[in-house]
Amino acid sequence: MKPIAFPMQNIVVAKDQPPYLALPAYVDNQETISCWRLTLWERLRLLFRGCVWVRQLNFGRPLQAIELNTLSPWSQEYAIENFDPGRIVGHDRAYLQHEKQHEVDREEQRARMRDA
Repeated sequence: MKPIAFPMQNIVVAKDQPPYLALPAYVDNQETISCWRLTLWERLRLLFRGCVWVRQLNFGRPLQAIELNTLSPWSQEYAIENFDPGRIVGHDRAYLQHEKQHEVDREEQRARMRDA
């Protein structure tokens, strides 16, 4: 799994700070959101095993809330599933552009594999 850039990000955490991975993220005073791309192998494991392990380092401090989801928090679908009226109409255009770009990336990858 690797963190990936997305349209709503407003910061890159740990940019140019080896050994850490740069983390494209959306950060405000309540939350930090990042998007992660699974490898093909990880997708297959998820499909057949149906579970995700989460390791959260807390360094002896109280555990903070965390949410894992397959939906973008800016999507209409997420807002409806989580009954978040404030997000039902917001940010849908950026989310759809993000999803469209992922589809273009997948098509380009398939074309490269066919040509190889």
